[in-house]
Amino acid sequence: MEGLPQDSAPQTFVEFTLEPVTEGTRLRLVESGFAQAAVEMARSAHKTNSQGWDAELADLGTYLDAAA
Repeated sequence: MEGLPQDSAPQTFVEFTLEPVTEGTRLRLVESGFAQAAVEMARSAHKTNSQGWDAELADLGTYLDAAA
């Protein structure tokens, strides 16, 4: 989190899984580890990270559509 010493920042784990499906490939993204942070910090980090992943995955979709 911004403003916290690096060793105090909550750490999360991000797992990407690719799976072949009839339509192409399914990307599954799971981010965990928010429970170890204080409640308010975890809520804020979850919201911020979720918004970031939504934007990044939308950009990836746009890129893949253009490359097809």
